[in-house]
Amino acid sequence: MKINVLHRILSSVVAVLILLSTTSFTVKKQFCGDSLIDTTIFTELNTCCEPVISIPKAESEIMTPACCKDTTQLLKGQNHIILKSFNKLIYQQQIFLVAYAASYIDLFEHLPENYIPHQYYFPPQMLTDIQLQQQVFLI
Repeated sequence: MKINVLHRILSSVVAVLILLSTTSFTVKKQFCGDSLIDTTIFTELNTCCEPVISIPKAESEIMTPACCKDTTQLLKGQNHIILKSFNKLIYQQQIFLVAYAASYIDLFEHLPENYIPHQYYFPPQMLTDIQLQQQVFLI
């Protein structure tokens, strides 16, 4: 029972690790000045800063800069997973894998539910009282 639960947990953790290692993420950050305003992973950033304002002044337009600065960081995952078949392994690796699998096939045997390990064990009969004979008493 415990081995099945442990096996399920371990296989779920390995599946999640493989999924996360092969998935790419884009982290988007929005700064206003030097302070971080917003960070997203899967959604788009909300624009909270004011847009660029143009002020007409004496035949030329002067643009006032906005305080927002957006940065994008791409966390790349693996493009492919390398799978090796048993036939492409060298001979020593094949022997090791076969010996390893053969040694652990019957390691985890399931016991019956009402298993009593010493059911047919009978202690030897005492002919004399050893404590009295040796004068050793528990106090």
